[in-house]
Amino acid sequence: MNATNLGVTGSPAFPAAAKALDRNSVALSKSITTVYGKAAGKAFLDGKFQWRAHIGFFVDYTVAVAKKNKAGQNKAVANLMKYTVEHGKLLGGATGLFPKVVQNDLLAHVLELKGQLDAYANKEYAKAKIYQAAYAHMFATGDLLAKAISNQKNLPK
Repeated sequence: MNATNLGVTGSPAFPAAAKALDRNSVALSKSITTVYGKAAGKAFLDGKFQWRAHIGFFVDYTVAVAKKNKAGQNKAVANLMKYTVEHGKLLGGATGLFPKVVQNDLLAHVLELKGQLDAYANKEYAKAKIYQAAYAHMFATGDLLAKAISNQKNLPK
């Protein structure tokens, strides 16, 4: 959320924040690699409409919002919606969760982040605090996936 807020305001710190997001993405992919192997880690990170792509789609949306480019916003949102479907399939397939469960979880997160960014761009700062829900949501997503992986791999509880 901080990265998108920096992007909307045109902060010179935005590129560094975007790079930090990518470093976090690589770290996540290494976790996937540890559990499911190198090919899965690569698919998670660099597959079409997968993790790294969704970060790029949010950057695209942020830039389009900052420039008040409705066509760019619509394209970025369409890409984010496709991400929720495709990434949900990947994670559901890997973990044994129903893909629709993961897709719905990802969709909620994407919509929370989009709502936060829209509110911030419109200077509705009190409403923009919904970023806290988007942030907390990812812990719930992590718990969902961790439990599925733990059960799948028969890890101690």
